[in-house]
Amino acid sequence: MSEYQYYEFAAIDRPLTEKEVSELRKLSSRAEITPTSFRNVYHFGNFRGDPKKMMEKYFDFFVYVANWGSRCSMIRVPKRVLDRKQLKPYIDGEVVSLRQANDNIIVTFDAELEEPPHDWEEGERWLPLLRPVRDALMTGDLRPFYLGWLRAAEQGLLDDDAVEPPVPPGLGKPDGAIQALVDFLCVDTDLIVAAAGAADGTDPAGPSQRDFAAWVATLDDRHKNAWLLDLLAGQGAKARAEALQAFRKSKAKGGASEQSSCTTPRRTAAELLAAAESLRAERSVRKRQRAEKFRAEARKKHLDQLAAREAAAWREVDALLSATTAKKHQSAVALLTDLREVAARRGRVAEAQRRIDQFRERFARRHSLMRRFREAGL
Repeated sequence: MSEYQYYEFAAIDRPLTEKEVSELRKLSSRAEITPTSFRNVYHFGNFRGDPKKMMEKYFDFFVYVANWGSRCSMIRVPKRVLDRKQLKPYIDGEVVSLRQANDNIIVTFDAELEEPPHDWEEGERWLPLLRPVRDALMTGDLRPFYLGWLRAAEQGLLDDDAVEPPVPPGLGKPDGAIQALVDFLCVDTDLIVAAAGAADGTDPAGPSQRDFAAWVATLDDRHKNAWLLDLLAGQGAKARAEALQAFRKSKAKGGASEQSSCTTPRRTAAELLAAAESLRAERSVRKRQRAEKFRAEARKKHLDQLAAREAAAWREVDALLSATTAKKHQSAVALLTDLREVAARRGRVAEAQRRIDQFRERFARRHSLMRRFREAGL
């Protein structure tokens, strides 16, 4: 497989100026550059630009994919929408990291896949799928950060006794954005299921409409009017992010918390990995049991059908054994095995065995056929 590296940037909050597009063109003569995007593919060599600096100066979203398993996404959001103190337990510094750039924070998700996908998928598909993750971060969704922590645990980047951060509501019920990040980072789904189950085995939801309605009723017109004006000006994401941030702060001041795991015992990385392994083992057992049940049902149906034509089947055996090809002899032995089982179901094993012994006597000089009889226990 030839080398493949895919770079894509997106400007979301504002388009690039002509001057900025010209500056970017100096970094690559082959890149596809528009006022809202920068895209390039490398099959040899490397990109001359620095994605980190480009994110600081020009873009709000970045995706990098290489066919040897490296994946990276950087997301720039206004620093006012993130509470770095709240995020501290989730940041491992390997899979998930933060850095401040002026009035923004750049969130980085890195993953190194041990076994890159065999059916290689081009990098173009990832940014449209992951782009809603930025909206999730802007509205205070902590699931992306928790997923990064899980991936770090899965990659062995955390100590076994590292304690998990608070489990965000809705972890076990991913929407499109969260599922895209799960796929991009290749987080083990069993590990997510193990993590999502609270002490009582449920995955609590976030605040309800009733919770929001009660809070909105306490707001003064100044805040509501400001958010409404932002909405009318086409800045709905900004208005929603600020409103949800204010909601969370009000709950924190009141002593409440959206985090379900405040009352749930925290688990270690080793405990979560063991729980995921247990889920895999249970699923494997269930899969094997289903397969065994399917085979048993298919076997019963086959024997029922054979019983309905038993007399004809014995004549078929005679014809197959009288032939001289090994393939027909093999079919005859398989049919005899089934006929003996049909006889056993009817309490006529001795009768079936007498007929089998007659065949053995007739074809005793065919040594390879007799070997097949012995191997089949006939």
